[in-house]
Amino acid sequence: MKFENALLFFQYLIGLDEANMRENLSQLCSKEDPLFGETLALINAHYANKKQSGFTQLVGAQADLLCDDNHAKSLEGKQVGPYLLKQKLGEGGMGAVYLGQRNDGLIEQKVAVKFVFASIADLAGDNFIQKEAQHLANLNHPNIAKIYTVDVTEEDVPYLVMEYIDGAPLSEATLANKQNLSHITNAYLSVLMKLCSALFEAHQCGIIHADIKPSNIIVDEHNQPKLLDFGISHSLSHPDNQQLTAVSNDFASPQQQSGNQAKVTDDIYALGKVMAFMFQHHMLNAEFEAVIEKATSADPKDRFQSAEQFNDALECLFANRPLKWFKSSKSYYYKKWFQRSPTTAISAVIIPCVLAIGAAALFMQNKSLIQESRKTQQTLSFYDELFLAHSPQSEGGGALSAADFINHGVDIAFSTSLSDSETRASIVATLSQTLLNLGYIEKAKYVIERLDTDGASGALMQAKIAYYRGDLSSATHWLTKYYNDLPSTFESEFLNARVDYAGTQRPQVLDTLARLLNNFDKQMLPEDKFRLQKFQWEVLLKHAPAKLLDRVEQPLPADMPAHQKAWFEGMKSLVLAKAGDRNGAASRMKSSLALGEQAYNATNPELAQLYGYLLETASLIDDPLLVEFLLSKQQSIYLALAPLFEEQLIKVYEQQHNYYAYGKMYAQSVSFIESAVALCAQGPRCSRLKVKQAIALYLVNDFTSALSVIKSAEIKTLRNNDGVSDENSTASLSFFSSLVAVNSEIGLGLSVKQADIYALAAKDTLGEYTAYIIHTALRAGFTDLAIEYGLTHTQNDDIERHLALASAYAVKGEALKAEEMLATSTSLPIRKEYGETLASILSPEVLITPDFKTLHMMMLEGQNRVVSNRRVTGVTAPTHGDNLKMGTPFTFKWNKDALKGESISLYINHKLNFEAKAFDSFENIQGLRWQMFAKQVPNTGEVEIDPFFLMANGGQGFKVMMVSDEGYWSLSDGSFGVQNGTAIDNGITHTINPRLLVDAVSKPEASEVYNVGERNTIEWDNAALKGDAVAIYVLHDNPINIGSGRNAQMTTVLKRRWYLVASRAPNIGNYGLDPAQFNGQGNAYKILIISDSGYWAVSDERFTVVNPH
Repeated sequence: MKFENALLFFQYLIGLDEANMRENLSQLCSKEDPLFGETLALINAHYANKKQSGFTQLVGAQADLLCDDNHAKSLEGKQVGPYLLKQKLGEGGMGAVYLGQRNDGLIEQKVAVKFVFASIADLAGDNFIQKEAQHLANLNHPNIAKIYTVDVTEEDVPYLVMEYIDGAPLSEATLANKQNLSHITNAYLSVLMKLCSALFEAHQCGIIHADIKPSNIIVDEHNQPKLLDFGISHSLSHPDNQQLTAVSNDFASPQQQSGNQAKVTDDIYALGKVMAFMFQHHMLNAEFEAVIEKATSADPKDRFQSAEQFNDALECLFANRPLKWFKSSKSYYYKKWFQRSPTTAISAVIIPCVLAIGAAALFMQNKSLIQESRKTQQTLSFYDELFLAHSPQSEGGGALSAADFINHGVDIAFSTSLSDSETRASIVATLSQTLLNLGYIEKAKYVIERLDTDGASGALMQAKIAYYRGDLSSATHWLTKYYNDLPSTFESEFLNARVDYAGTQRPQVLDTLARLLNNFDKQMLPEDKFRLQKFQWEVLLKHAPAKLLDRVEQPLPADMPAHQKAWFEGMKSLVLAKAGDRNGAASRMKSSLALGEQAYNATNPELAQLYGYLLETASLIDDPLLVEFLLSKQQSIYLALAPLFEEQLIKVYEQQHNYYAYGKMYAQSVSFIESAVALCAQGPRCSRLKVKQAIALYLVNDFTSALSVIKSAEIKTLRNNDGVSDENSTASLSFFSSLVAVNSEIGLGLSVKQADIYALAAKDTLGEYTAYIIHTALRAGFTDLAIEYGLTHTQNDDIERHLALASAYAVKGEALKAEEMLATSTSLPIRKEYGETLASILSPEVLITPDFKTLHMMMLEGQNRVVSNRRVTGVTAPTHGDNLKMGTPFTFKWNKDALKGESISLYINHKLNFEAKAFDSFENIQGLRWQMFAKQVPNTGEVEIDPFFLMANGGQGFKVMMVSDEGYWSLSDGSFGVQNGTAIDNGITHTINPRLLVDAVSKPEASEVYNVGERNTIEWDNAALKGDAVAIYVLHDNPINIGSGRNAQMTTVLKRRWYLVASRAPNIGNYGLDPAQFNGQGNAYKILIISDSGYWAVSDERFTVVNPH
């Protein structure tokens, strides 16, 4: 180990062990060496300087202790310039850093104040700290700590005032959810890429850091790293300058440890060591190891030659792109292509098949297996041809859909490359199974039908497809054909059991499954056993869930794969939900979600299926926000896999439409049902979707579009799962189609005749919709017809008919008869149109029907009906002037005898100050937006709720409505406030200039989900939004026609209601918050950001706010 001069040798020794520098000098250097005497002089001067320095004047007699290795004393509590030193943040061999709090009364500010030990300053020169300040001043990068000023104390001790980062050193930071390995990996790679960017900026400015290590990297709460401590860095433009360097041996390159001048490749080496440190507890694949090995190569020539090259490699790891310098084989490129393309789901079937075939070929050594080996070679040749034909590097490339890829494979399978019919049949069956797994049922059917044989080849696949299509008779036919030619297998017997159960719904299928387990135990793969057990649970859950209760507490095997544990935890949650154990079900569901997200890739379709399965539990425990969360998760996965899984995505869209329409969030429901209609093909299902779309459009007063959709919706006969025509559902669909058409014409001012009303009434074959017909006649101006029809059609004597007749008499001016009709409704029960739980609305077949506004009744979120003459004085808390505080539970109280019923739902009004004029008017109350924050709590007279769940914030601007399940209701006295939030509902207070619109908001992205209670960020391009500060607003209104990017419509923006989230946030490109500050829930949110220079931007499309807690 050689050193160019005594100073470099001293630098090495102080970094090695400051307390034993003399002993280490004697071991590393001969006394005859000229360096020995010079270095020993520096060591002696260093120890002497630790006892006498400029710090003595600052802290008196404690200075020698300050410089002592024990660091027993500190500068905490001392005043340095305008800053009070609050606490020591860190200390090393070169100096100490303190948290400084500005206390001069001008501004509030936290900073980091850095001192260099006097011994180091004496050795390095008076300009040591000024040099670091100059280096930092030359750098302007979000991942490098900023410099504010350099100054000296009254005793001439220099100090550096820097940006304070509220975070933790990289060695201590938690960058991601430790339960999800993919999240951890992505978070680590993201941090490393940002550090590469920071280093590249420094190197471009001619500055080498020279001491990169985890303790010099601080990570804040948003996973943003900051590179610190450029104190020992040096300039590339002055490579011969002597620099004082106490490098860290664990992270310094061999060249630095030998005392050589630091170079770019030394920073690369250190960052590579940091990467190894971050992933030290991970099982790394060959690519990760190759990147680390290249960065930390002993020879600088073999390392990445720039931070930009290092970053490129990290980006490849992050995006699953091939590392061109790592491997050049085609199989490697194919593998990476499959992993990152939208056809990921194909690889789950095709790649294992190819690997299995290849493995088989290696073992085909026996001469008796030559024929099978030839078939194997044919199969390998087929997949090779398939991959080569669609290599991602082929000419004229472009995005390749999964269906195109597989269909081309079928074409190849029927070409001359496959002479063996059995091999062809096997391959075509595999490709058909792949399409089936991807949700392409009809395409899978088409592919398997291309086989040119009526034998057993493909029969099992034909049976599977028929089963998934609901054609049980065809499934049985193909299974019989299969059994005529081939012996039974686990796969055929398992399918046979499923077909039999689908047709009979008999629990006796459990005996069949038990025989399957006994007969095929040795041939079954672990995944087969899991499928069989899962089916057993599904049957028991439907027929005898109580029998599963004793299994709920049984621990799962420790070696069971995480994805199987996720499903079993999900099934256990459903068992508990059906048993009425809401807390237990919620706990198991949380475990299932955590395991599932750990086991599956974020866009794995099986994870979407798990979310869908958990929907039943969420609906049974009546947790609407969890339902919203799960639906949103499913949607994001199926969208990421588009155009795959269209059937599943349509179902999710329809469920989301039902959910939001049920909650009276009609703008959201329109968006989802329009997406479903855009995907569906022609047929009975599509006609149902179009009727739903028309109803939703009608409810947002878009009568023109509603009428247009109805005219294109050809009502076809609906059929149930057994293929039998469903006359009642078809009649209901036909009635609501006509209902929307007639009322849309009325809304547009078109001529509607009495004959149109009678034609509508003729479609009410069961007499279920009398109230709808009365309201339609009233809206068309046929008051006498409305009264006549209401009096003569009494098949269903419900409260809706009485209230509709009361409205008709009131319109005619017969107030006495109206009052009489209202009085007769008092004893009638409130009809629960969709049942008591969310489970009743999630079925796609359910129609959320139009909600006509009447004089005497309104429908609230959760299908609670408020009847005008059932208002009582019942709410006793909160009272006028109360201030509720988030985080402090508040007891809401009411008179349980006045609010008659078994349960109470609580609602809050968020726009009281802007719309409510008087609360003695039912019409006025109907015009307000009431948001539910507690559903069907027992009618005990009180309930304790954290005001956090009101999703409200402000002073004296809120009112509570309580509604019983029998329609009795009461309002709180006056108004109350909710404290401890930061959003203010005062609309846009800034001036907007259309010429200063920019496309700047990058987060939230379209359809992104923000969970209340989980920190998140709003992010933007601070260079585009010029200025020092920004105001941030969130939309609390209909987002339709606002637009995004440079297409945002200023006039529409100004007409909408906005909440002020932050009045003056620093224009640094991001703002951290708890989404509770948005004060709402749903999927209709947008962000508006306005800078103090007048530039403004809105977020892309709409995002979602949910409360998973």
